Amino acid sequence: YLLTPLRLAWSGVDLFFVLSGFLIARFLVAHRDTKDLCRHFLYRRAFRILPVYLPMFALFLGGVVLHRQGIIDMPKLFGSADGLWTYALFLQNFWYALHGVQLNFFSVSWSLSIECQFYLVFPFLVLAIRDNRKLMLILSVLAILAPLQRMGLEFIAPEVARSANNVLPTARTEGLALGALIAVWERMAYRDAGRRSGTHVACCLLLVSTVLMALAVIRSGMYGPLLYTVTAVYYAALLFAVRCDVRPLVRFFSQGWLRGLGKISYSAYLVHMPVLGLLAAISGFPDVDLVGPKPRWITGAATMITLILSVALFKWIEGPANEFARRQFRFGD
Repeated sequence: YLLTPLRLAWSGVDLFFVLSGFLIARFLVAHRDTKDLCRHFLYRRAFRILPVYLPMFALFLGGVVLHRQGIIDMPKLFGSADGLWTYALFLQNFWYALHGVQLNFFSVSWSLSIECQFYLVFPFLVLAIRDNRKLMLILSVLAILAPLQRMGLEFIAPEVARSANNVLPTARTEGLALGALIAVWERMAYRDAGRRSGTHVACCLLLVSTVLMALAVIRSGMYGPLLYTVTAVYYAALLFAVRCDVRPLVRFFSQGWLRGLGKISYSAYLVHMPVLGLLAAISGFPDVDLVGPKPRWITGAATMITLILSVALFKWIEGPANEFARRQFRFGD
């Protein structure tokens, strides 16, 4: 019973989308009048993502070559690796939508590809629509269109809906849109001195969305194509409550150990699957699936190794690259 909530641990990707939509929109709207906004924004994002992504992609590519030549035997990590070129262009989510999701060393990167596609669109949307109320309206429409697309695809082409509804950017838009919506609202609330006025609304939304999430845990599959909407709304309500200064939540999420995990989360996201697969392979469990039950000591050891590697990557690669980008591509104070 205590482990039951972990059935929805996969929904952390929806939390990632909500937080990303919020942070990116908050930054872009605040610097809308900055010269060369799009160019500097994309440079900074590149320095945020590529310094860790490219070495991991190189390891993946090398592993695939060695596996295909018979030098190593790790089919779980390197056997399912079609469309390698798409990983270099952050298009692997489209490949997965067309050919089915591949589980391998680098399969988690499908969500990062959605993120990068968001980077290529949203700055121009912020520049084109300078009225924040209109921008909020468009974001609301995008959040509504995502579940409608998933339901439509389930009806029209059920054979491809399972994979496409998981990984297409237009099918997972609501998390990014809801996070961005909160950021734009907050910008307007600061201007109107009404930020705290949303506290009661935020608490009500969080209560309702928590009940819906609990039902998703208790009755798996009850929401169908609306499940991603439920998880996105829950995490958006949680973020909204924090930004409306609901004190218990603010105190909890301000704890140092959580902030520390937040700093290393990107590296942990990229390395956790390779670590898990490699540990299972060298420990005599080569047939253990990357996703699914496995010996608990492997999970525990992989978690510790992932955290150690993530701290090292942040200290020596991520952190310095981020600092360089902030100095080189400034947006004012």
